[in-house]
Amino acid sequence: MLSRAGGGLKVILVTSCIPEEGKTTVSTNLAAAFAQDNKRVIIVEADMRRPRLAQVFEVPNELGLSNVLTGTATYDEATIRGVRVPTLDIMPAGPHPPNASELIGSAAFGELIELLRSTYDFVFIDSPPALLVTDPVLIYTKVDAAIWVSRVGVVTRSQLGRAKNMIERNRLPVIGFVVNRMRPRLAGYSYGYEYEYYGSYYGEKDSNGE
Repeated sequence: MLSRAGGGLKVILVTSCIPEEGKTTVSTNLAAAFAQDNKRVIIVEADMRRPRLAQVFEVPNELGLSNVLTGTATYDEATIRGVRVPTLDIMPAGPHPPNASELIGSAAFGELIELLRSTYDFVFIDSPPALLVTDPVLIYTKVDAAIWVSRVGVVTRSQLGRAKNMIERNRLPVIGFVVNRMRPRLAGYSYGYEYEYYGSYYGEKDSNGE
């Protein structure tokens, strides 16, 4: 993050192929780590369909990103300050809007990101899974970089291939992948994986029916 030309990265998207891969866990732990280093950090819950951030931090979700983007609340009203760490703020998703992708692609979202960029040292955006909705690709145009989370035993090879094609086709600025939940079977070089079934997330399936 510090080696990029022109300085470090500030606005970082955390996404995954499908649900239940651990992107919210990764984004919250990264944000907390930077906040503990006395950086001003905010996490924005951009998954307005199935949000988890408010549940993780045990805070209200009555106001959040959807309110800011629809003009029913200000940035200050929708931001919860000093959550567990004095320099860590969060913006929950807020009430579920009927047009989440349109809000993410709106000028209001871009304006909010620029405001946060000028206010914080780091902005982490927790997005929906990239293979289910278009929101992450829309968000990509407004961030400095992305971290892709993949959970062993949940995501499939074909889904990872689709993610690779999406990244290359859209020239997405992915700076790294987190391989999540890989557990060693024995001391050595052999690994055993846990295989789990994931249910419907938004009531959608991928093109392979997976």
